[in-house]
Amino acid sequence: MKIGNGKIIKNQIKYLVIVIILLGSLNSCQQSLTAENFFESGGTKASKSNYKGAIEDYTKAIELNPKYKEAYNNRGLIKYEMGDYKGAIEDYNKTIELDTKCAQVYNNRGMSKYEMGDYKGALEDFAKAMELKPKYVAHYVNKGVIKGQMQNYVRREDYTEVLELDPKCAGAYYNRINLLRHKYIML
Repeated sequence: MKIGNGKIIKNQIKYLVIVIILLGSLNSCQQSLTAENFFESGGTKASKSNYKGAIEDYTKAIELNPKYKEAYNNRGLIKYEMGDYKGAIEDYNKTIELDTKCAQVYNNRGMSKYEMGDYKGALEDFAKAMELKPKYVAHYVNKGVIKGQMQNYVRREDYTEVLELDPKCAGAYYNRINLLRHKYIML
C-alpha cells in the first residue's frame, strides 16, 4: 500500500509543479498585458476628467512596467491638470531619463516649471524642445509667453519665428499685437 500511495503523491507533486509553472508563465504574460490595460484605462478615465482614477491606473501600469515612459508622461499631464506641478515635473524627469529625445516631454516640463514661476528653467526646456523638434510651433509660442512674463522684453521676432513656421497661428498674431499694447517689445 505504501508503494501505491507513493506513486499517487509523486503524480500529484508533478501535477502541482506543472500547474505552478503554467500559472507563473501566465502571470508574467498577463503582467505585460495588464500594464497596457491600465495605461489604456488611465487614458479613458482622463478623457472623462476622472483624474484621480487616471493617476491610479497610470501608477499601476508603472508598477508593472517601470520603464513605461508613456505612462510617466501621461501621469505627469494629469498631475499638471490637477495643479500638482512638482509631481508633474518628477514624472517628466523620469520620462526624460527613459527617453532624452522626446521634444513634447521637454515642452510639458517647461509648462510645469512656468506654472511654478521657474521661468529660466522653462525657457531652457523650451530651448531643448526646439532643438529636438525645430518646426513645432508651440515651443516658440511658449517661449514668447514666458519671456513676456519675465518682462524680458520679448522681441517681435520671437513671434515672427512662429509665423514663419505656421502663418495661420492666431496666437502668434495676438501675442505680437499685445506686445505693442504693453510695450514689451524691442525692435
